[in-house]
Amino acid sequence: VEKSPSTAFRHYLQAAKAGLVPAMNETGLRYQTGTGVTEDVVAAAGWFTLAAQQSNPSAQVSLARLYLQGLGVQRNAGTAAQLYNAAAVAGSPDAAYELAQLLDYGVGGQRDPVRAHALYAFAADAKSEKAAERRDALAKDLTKDQLTAAELFRKGLPKTEAPAEKPAEKPKADAQNTKADA
Repeated sequence: VEKSPSTAFRHYLQAAKAGLVPAMNETGLRYQTGTGVTEDVVAAAGWFTLAAQQSNPSAQVSLARLYLQGLGVQRNAGTAAQLYNAAAVAGSPDAAYELAQLLDYGVGGQRDPVRAHALYAFAADAKSEKAAERRDALAKDLTKDQLTAAELFRKGLPKTEAPAEKPAEKPKADAQNTKADA
């Protein structure tokens, strides 16, 4: 079977139009990257919006990034933060890290180092080294009460699990070795 990015795009688009949320997100990604279709960030934003409205964390993160950069949508750090927050609450470590960055540096609003610390801790639980480094650096600037508050906030977030390591592939049996001896 021939693998064609344009054929795959057409299938994803058909599924997205039928209302399948993961296909909406994938259609947005393909428009964003120009995989199998002409790159179109406005169309990407449209598909990400549809999937994000259905609480798809991946689409929420992708759309938030577009809002931060002003690609395909009007730049709006506040909307980006809302999208990152929704995805983080749904359990996305990537969204937690991105939101922590906004809160840590005050992008789109006031700094909130306590929430930033909690969100970095959440992302670090999923084995994000950069989140762990930033969490530890930020902790040095927080008081004991702030660290306690951050821990309480962190406990209200979903449990994270490190991404499962991909199991080693089993070698395929040699066709000649699997034939019964006659």
